[in-house]
Amino acid sequence: MILDGAGLSVSLDLASQIWQLAISVPKDFIPYNYVIPVISDLHERGYKIGVLSNLRRNMSELCDNLGLSRFLDFYISSVDVGAEKPDPAVFIAALKKANVEASEAVHVGDQRRSDVLGAKRVGIHPILLDRGGWHTDMTECVRINSLNELQPLLMGAPNSLITHGTSTG
Repeated sequence: MILDGAGLSVSLDLASQIWQLAISVPKDFIPYNYVIPVISDLHERGYKIGVLSNLRRNMSELCDNLGLSRFLDFYISSVDVGAEKPDPAVFIAALKKANVEASEAVHVGDQRRSDVLGAKRVGIHPILLDRGGWHTDMTECVRINSLNELQPLLMGAPNSLITHGTSTG
C-alpha cells in the first residue's frame, strides 16, 4: 500500500520482501514535546490510557525508555495478541485491559487503515492524528493535528466525536 501510494508498482512478493526488511531494522523513538504533558494531564483526570502498536518490540521496555509508562494503564503489541491492527483482536484486547465498552473508548492513531478502520470495526470512536495535514478529506472520523487537541474533544464526548461528514483540525 505504501509503495502503491507512492506511485511504485511492485509485485506482492517484492512488496512482502521489502516489508520484512523494513520491520527488521531497529527503530528508536523520541516522543513529540507535547506527548508527555498531554498524557500526564489525561492520566491525572482519570482517563485510562494504553498504547496499541504493531511494533514487534517489548512495549514495556519501549514505554519505559520514552518516559511514558507511569501514565499508562496498559500496552499491547501485535506480538501479545498474535494479530496486527486493524484486526479486531488488538482492539478487543485493549477494551478488556481497560475494562470498558467499545462505545466508551477512543482510539487515537495516525493511520487510516490500521487505526481508524480497525477501531471503527469494533465500535471504538477513532480519532485520526494527522500531524502533516495530509488527510483533510477525512470524513470517517474526527481528525486532529496534535495531541493538544485531544483533551477538549474528550471533554465534549461523545458528541464531539461524531463527524457528520466533516473534520476538525
